[in-house]
Amino acid sequence: MVTKPKSRAAAGLCAALCLLALAALLVSGMTASYAYIVRSGYTYYTYPSFAEQLQLCSMVRYWQARCAWDGVEYEPSAVLLSDENALLYTVSRALEDGNASVSIDFGASASASQEQQQAQRHGGLDVYSENAPALIDRFNQFISELADSFDSGWGSLQYTVVDSKSGAVYAPKNDLSGFLQRGAFSQEPYDYIVAIKYGEGEGSDGAVVAARDWTTSAAGSWIGNDPDWKALFLSYADEAFADRLLSHYDLAPPRGVTLIFAIPREIAVYDELAQYGSANREHRMYGVFNLLFWPALGVCALLALWFGRRRGSGLGGKYLAALPLEANAALLFGAATLGGAVLADCLVSLCDGSIADAFAQDLSVDLPAAADTFAFLIA
Repeated sequence: MVTKPKSRAAAGLCAALCLLALAALLVSGMTASYAYIVRSGYTYYTYPSFAEQLQLCSMVRYWQARCAWDGVEYEPSAVLLSDENALLYTVSRALEDGNASVSIDFGASASASQEQQQAQRHGGLDVYSENAPALIDRFNQFISELADSFDSGWGSLQYTVVDSKSGAVYAPKNDLSGFLQRGAFSQEPYDYIVAIKYGEGEGSDGAVVAARDWTTSAAGSWIGNDPDWKALFLSYADEAFADRLLSHYDLAPPRGVTLIFAIPREIAVYDELAQYGSANREHRMYGVFNLLFWPALGVCALLALWFGRRRGSGLGGKYLAALPLEANAALLFGAATLGGAVLADCLVSLCDGSIADAFAQDLSVDLPAAADTFAFLIA
């Protein structure tokens, strides 16, 4: 049967209009989704690494707050390590090594200076092993380096520590303590804010007794669970060193304080938090793309079957039809996967404006409107 030119032209026009409609829906859906993602902010808390880093930051800021409140430059070990079980650990270790007698230095607690006595309130260490001083020095170095890392890499993070008993506030940047009182704090400048209250007294070190997270509107995410401080320390410190240290001492994480952390909506300096935000936004955009693209591709396949089987359309595909089915499937799957990846990059770049930056940096073409139009036409 010979296909009439008019019938073939009409079928081609109809197919083109269907594809354009699908493309327009895909582009408009991505654009609308991007606007929603921007309004909803970053979901930082969904990243396990972010949660772990924030817990480590809690230890650092707790130590710094104790130094500020007591007016004493404590070593990190004086606040964040406890020797409560150190004697037991030392005896057990000696027995495991086959030593019949153990020499123990209990320190000079009776004649301790005021600084040492204050340190003992937060942990306070006596030396029970000849190896302990070197381990403690290394711990102090680890926490100090961690503090420097947070000051530089997480410079945009704002934080406040509030003492549960005295109400003392440690806020080197903006004071966030108003977040703990209803109606006394404006959420508007912040994209993410969370408050974590740690228990008081013996046995409650590092135990979360209350949490308030603006992003999740409840304490049902990671923030509502007690952190595994030992596992956290083992994950980020050298394992051999951490094992040896914890064979003598216990960690003494935050106690009797509330820590409040906030991330501004506008991050002035591109630091690690900004990278978390960019990665989060990009990840969500690619998720939206997959939700829209593959159903659209399925509709295209149905249209292809319909036009291919429709008599008189002339859109049966002469050359592809001559190939084996397996070759067709491999060719089309490869084209869809590669085309989907290129299209996803184009659409994400179009939505977040990065296509214009790429043109300016890579091609020295500083024409944002032209770059956006180019990405739009490719999509």
